[in-house]
Amino acid sequence: MAKQVINLGSSPTGAGGDDRRSAWVKAKANFTELYNWLSNLSQGDDVATALPASLPVAKGGTGGTTQAAARTGLGLGSSATLNTGAAQGNVAVVGFRGLGIQGLAKASSVNVVLSGFDAYDNTVTAYSPSTYGSMLTMGYPFGDWAGQLFISCMPQSKAWIRGGSQANAPFYEIYTTGNTTRAADGTLKAI
Repeated sequence: MAKQVINLGSSPTGAGGDDRRSAWVKAKANFTELYNWLSNLSQGDDVATALPASLPVAKGGTGGTTQAAARTGLGLGSSATLNTGAAQGNVAVVGFRGLGIQGLAKASSVNVVLSGFDAYDNTVTAYSPSTYGSMLTMGYPFGDWAGQLFISCMPQSKAWIRGGSQANAPFYEIYTTGNTTRAADGTLKAI
């Protein structure tokens, strides 16, 4: 059956249009045809003209009938089902713990065990090895232990490492051509 159009008549009176009963007869016939078509599809009839089981991506669909198939059809990777945040198994976003940004957050202490990047200055703690700089922390999976690399930017460019309990691990200066000289016999001399 072809779609039945209700004749609304001419404005403003509706003269010449369908009366209420014939309008609803047409509307009911249209709905009945749609419902019958859809119910027949569920029984396997008229499958050739039915919508595909999954609407292809090219037609605005996902290309799959399950969540996993839809993610594959849309070209989404495994991180599409992960949350962002600090918990293990989450996806880190730009800016998290200093990743991918220039202005690092200032640490409240150098005794940090959460892995990431931080800045420090002379207000952080007396334990910091220099006045201003950046630090990379690599936390261990137990206690307050971590490994850290400190790179000073003021008053001079130097670097330190430390590892162990963040409560009392000492800093060890890394010697480079910036803070040593080489003697005639080839040995390094601290400046």
